[in-house]
Amino acid sequence: MDLQTYAAAFKPAVIDIPKISTFEGSIPADYELVEYEKGTDPEEEGLVLYGFDELYTMGFKKPQHCFMRLSDGDKAIDDFTALNLAPGSLS
Repeated sequence: MDLQTYAAAFKPAVIDIPKISTFEGSIPADYELVEYEKGTDPEEEGLVLYGFDELYTMGFKKPQHCFMRLSDGDKAIDDFTALNLAPGSLS
């Protein structure tokens, strides 16, 4: 397996949270709540938060938020998870 194929297989699943102040719900199973600087890559520059009480404590000037899950490399499992996290299912 070449490096590009390997990297694509294990790319993390990301669910953007456009406006954390209006988000209602909880962290989806197998996902992490991540805070990162607007305009950067959450996988590379993001920090995992233990909960919503840690929002805005990481020192970012323009913090953004997302839920992130490391892919297991199995497209069938990722597709099944995506079905269960359809837009609107998090609120």
